[in-house]
Amino acid sequence: MREKIIINSKNDKIRKICTKVYNFLTNFFPSLLNKLYIIDFVSLLQIKSLKKKIWNMNTTTDTITLIFDDSVHIYLCLGVIRKNSATYGLTFEDELSLVLIHSFLHSLGKSEEEVSSIQEELFRELKNEQKI
Repeated sequence: MREKIIINSKNDKIRKICTKVYNFLTNFFPSLLNKLYIIDFVSLLQIKSLKKKIWNMNTTTDTITLIFDDSVHIYLCLGVIRKNSATYGLTFEDELSLVLIHSFLHSLGKSEEEVSSIQEELFRELKNEQKI
């Protein structure tokens, strides 16, 4: 069977979080299993360059999700995620989980409004599942 998710990080903690969020979301959205997900980690400069190149926006972001016919490429900027975790008073792990939920929901074709309305609820369920 073909891999469904490729996480291009040597950091076991980050790989574990990515896998946990993916597996959790496949219970709610089995269609995630229909594509190959590739997660890459990029620098602040790289994410800004991608944002400029793809959307002609000169700004940084924590994630970019590119959807193709049979795959999804998620770019994550850990620097922005770390900064946002401090800004929003979350642990790095929780902020990374939220960003991943956000990215995976976009990969399903959900709009920014749809994502915003359900990501917090999914995050709470993910956190509750971990307490069991």
